[in-house]
Amino acid sequence: MMIGGLVIVRDILFLMGKFFLSLLFGAFRFSSKMFNIMMGLTGIQAVEDTHVNKYGVQFLMVEPYELKQTFFSRKKAKHLGKVYTSRLKEGRVQGAYVVINRSILMERKNKVNRSIFRNDEDRYNAYVPGFDEVRSEKIKCDKRMQAMYHRTHLLPFRFCLSEGDDMTNLLFTGTAHLNSGSRPQLHYFVPNDNLFKDSFYYRQLYLSDLCKTKIRKKKLIKESNITIQHISAPSPAPIGSHYSLDDFERVATSYILDHPNNSFKYGVFCHYSDDGVIPSSVSVYLINNTLNKMIFSVELPNVF
Repeated sequence: MMIGGLVIVRDILFLMGKFFLSLLFGAFRFSSKMFNIMMGLTGIQAVEDTHVNKYGVQFLMVEPYELKQTFFSRKKAKHLGKVYTSRLKEGRVQGAYVVINRSILMERKNKVNRSIFRNDEDRYNAYVPGFDEVRSEKIKCDKRMQAMYHRTHLLPFRFCLSEGDDMTNLLFTGTAHLNSGSRPQLHYFVPNDNLFKDSFYYRQLYLSDLCKTKIRKKKLIKESNITIQHISAPSPAPIGSHYSLDDFERVATSYILDHPNNSFKYGVFCHYSDDGVIPSSVSVYLINNTLNKMIFSVELPNVF
């Protein structure tokens, strides 16, 4: 009788355990399903997508909330050369970054100079949120029609070797002012001639020196971040002119080439102040991935 009772208790406990396990797994499946539904409702896609383009550059598309999380992680990124983008969130481009060093940058620059023919049609084929609504906004300047908005790369072509046609969400709608420093409505274009103090050369020289000064100060006062707040372009640029993405791309390129023993993370992230799909501003960062130090951090307005 005693043994029979123990067997019955054992069987009951076994059945009860089985029942509670089924409830547990059911609850897990339900919560997982609800999580995916909520992710979909908020525009976040819980799917990763890896792609290698025709020039051999590897792209990884992550969830929007992961993009900044992985960029600012203090863990040293090991995937040199890889470009990270994210899926659209509420129809908006979120940003992108690349993990890069001198040798990879030199290799990609050599491809651009020797074997890659950049085709504007490729860029025109890329989907750029909001661009169709503003593509007609042009102004006549020096007998030519100049666009006020550009299909703007988050990352310079020499960093990612893509026009956005083979990898989505790499381009956004940016003003000519933000993209290259031009202000067509004021008949102003950044001069190539180094005689001018607002030329591409002097812009890069000033910003590079500023970064070096900030880094020296950082070693002394142990700043946790290097932020460039004064973004007004030098005279004779018109009042209200600011530095452009192109300016900081040049500074980042020069800095990476000057530090052959370090790897870097260069990233651009979009900010929105309304319900539209055209960013109100972008933040630009260069991080020394080897030393875990911010080289520069700046926010640029997307204005005319």
